[in-house]
Amino acid sequence: MRKRMGHAAGISLVETLIAMIILAVALMALAVVPLVTTRLISTNVLRQRAVLAALSELEKYEASPSLFPASFADLVHPAGMSFDMPTSVDQMVTVTVKWRGSQGKWGQISLSRRIAQGY
Repeated sequence: MRKRMGHAAGISLVETLIAMIILAVALMALAVVPLVTTRLISTNVLRQRAVLAALSELEKYEASPSLFPASFADLVHPAGMSFDMPTSVDQMVTVTVKWRGSQGKWGQISLSRRIAQGY
């Protein structure tokens, strides 16, 4: 018997290469998911810390404003916080926290509270 050349049963080399490329792209996409998730979680953790630090400073100011410097421009905080002086009869105090994120980008959050005149 003579074998016919031409159509062979099975998978060709081109089909195998295409399947491997598709599989490689899918696996690379799955490998990126943990990296992106970790980055998002660390960004949220830094933002939560900034909010807690700002709330803490507002509470400290409300408890005893006399302990804070006369000029908030002179206040240097290690967490990168900056303060605005209260100005008006109902004193509005604003705390702005700036931080450097995991990718080197700066984040910023501002919290304000109206302090009653009796303080």
